[in-house]
Amino acid sequence: MHVKTLATHPSFQNSGIATRLMEEMEKQAAKAECFKISLFTTPVMKSAIHLYKKRGYQREGVLKKQLHGRGFDSLWKDLTWASMISSKD
Repeated sequence: MHVKTLATHPSFQNSGIATRLMEEMEKQAAKAECFKISLFTTPVMKSAIHLYKKRGYQREGVLKKQLHGRGFDSLWKDLTWASMISSKD
C-alpha cells in the first residue's frame, strides 16, 4: 500500500488526528493482507517524519529531483506480524 497524501489542517495539528488516521490505515492494510506501506515525505516535514518514525517506519531511500529539484525521503513499514507487535513498544 502506498500513502499518496496525508495532511492535517494547521488548526488541528498536534491533536492526534494524523496518528489516528495512520492507525486506521495500517489496520486496513493488514486486513487487506498488505505486507508493506510506503510513503514519501520531504526533509522539511520534521513533525511528519517524527510521527512516521514513532510508528515504526524506516527510511528506505531518497528520490532525487522529484519536485522542483528537491528530493523526497522514501519511508516504509513492514506489516509482518512480528513488526506490528514490536512497533507498539
